[in-house]
Amino acid sequence: MNFTGLFFLLLMQFVAGRGILQLFRLKLLAVAMVCFALMCGGCVVSFAPFIVQALGLPLIDLHMYYCITGLTALCAIPLALQRKTLKAPRFVWPKLYEAPFLVVFATLAVVSVWRCFYLPMTPRDMLTGTELIAEFAVKEGTLVSSIYNGIDLRMAPAHNIFKSPFMTGMQVVYKLLVQPFGQVWLSVYAVCFSVWLYSVIRERVHPVIAGALMLLLLCAPDLFSYSYIVMYDYMSMVFFFSAFYFLTRYLESGRSNELAWVSLLFGIAMYMRSETIIFQALFLPALLYRFVKDKVGALQIILRIGVYMVGCLAFQYLSGALMRAFIPVPLSLHGMVNTNPAEIGIVFTKAADIAQQLIFWKKGVWIFGYLYYAFLGVLAIDIVWPRSFSREAKMSLLGIAVVYAGLAFMCYFFPFIVIQNTIKRGLFRMFPILVLYMASSGAVQRLSGLLKKWEGA
Repeated sequence: MNFTGLFFLLLMQFVAGRGILQLFRLKLLAVAMVCFALMCGGCVVSFAPFIVQALGLPLIDLHMYYCITGLTALCAIPLALQRKTLKAPRFVWPKLYEAPFLVVFATLAVVSVWRCFYLPMTPRDMLTGTELIAEFAVKEGTLVSSIYNGIDLRMAPAHNIFKSPFMTGMQVVYKLLVQPFGQVWLSVYAVCFSVWLYSVIRERVHPVIAGALMLLLLCAPDLFSYSYIVMYDYMSMVFFFSAFYFLTRYLESGRSNELAWVSLLFGIAMYMRSETIIFQALFLPALLYRFVKDKVGALQIILRIGVYMVGCLAFQYLSGALMRAFIPVPLSLHGMVNTNPAEIGIVFTKAADIAQQLIFWKKGVWIFGYLYYAFLGVLAIDIVWPRSFSREAKMSLLGIAVVYAGLAFMCYFFPFIVIQNTIKRGLFRMFPILVLYMASSGAVQRLSGLLKKWEGA
């Protein structure tokens, strides 16, 4: 393993991502700033192989170093222009009684990172798509490699070559600069997202409750396994939940820079999985309700919705452009899209199937752990013992409904989708929102207040 290359990439990701955060003028705590800098910087780094290819240069480590350095310098311009306003971040150190939870979290993280480093790529979707392209790109020094010779698109696995250019870019970069399996970059995202989410939950409830809620999430068997198995759904969950969280902040603050940031995050989630636009569109009624309530003019509403949607549309166009430029075979959607849109009943049928075959399936605990049951228990308490629902709790319930309805609509638009595979992984988007709701629940907030009062006494 090339630790010099790993350190270089982490440094470049942090600087590039920090420049993007400065561009949007976001007010984030230190933990959130570091985590989002690394995550957003990774998206910048992923474009390096495509830029080197477009310049007609071979894909070698030297050219990758130069390209990533140039991209980082470009993204760091906002930092240079506003260097006088930068302040050193202040970290909130954990309490002593958080140590048991942190030890468990660290143990899970070590297991995940080690497996990501030690085990080769195994999912079929990756071996017949992203990993195949990246491996031959590194061997032959070009993205337009010999793998496209004689590809038969009538075979279902062949369509995997058209998925997520982000994954292809990250695999090429990390294979060249870090280690042959490449997938170590996933550990960066898994650790950063978990640390940031814990900080978000810890802001809302007592650290002991925050630790228990994070354990429910991290110990969900399927979700944990995809923290070291490279697939598109875990990364989609990371950026989808991030976009949802900042959307709730925007609905409270109304700041235009946060709306632009939400648009970018949804766009990156779109870059991971193209169905993200379905979920984003389902949040439009909440936005319109806020605009009408604030008596925003019609022109301003149109402009703000345009800003909200432009990220997804831009990244969808970018993803398609990269595919057309570097994949010399056409994309065929024959037999994949619903040809009878009048059959709207499919949406309700699939919604029932998701509940029966996944969430309340007798083996569902083996896949999702006890996260759903904990959420339903807290929700039942909130209903039976009513307390005021905060705006964040209401938005969390809306987010859960959007993910559920969005997955049902996915089955409507693409009838070939298998519930036990694609929809099962698609439910990952819901997991952090379940935790956020429980942290915002009136009953949990009451319990948290009692713990803080007892601790203070």
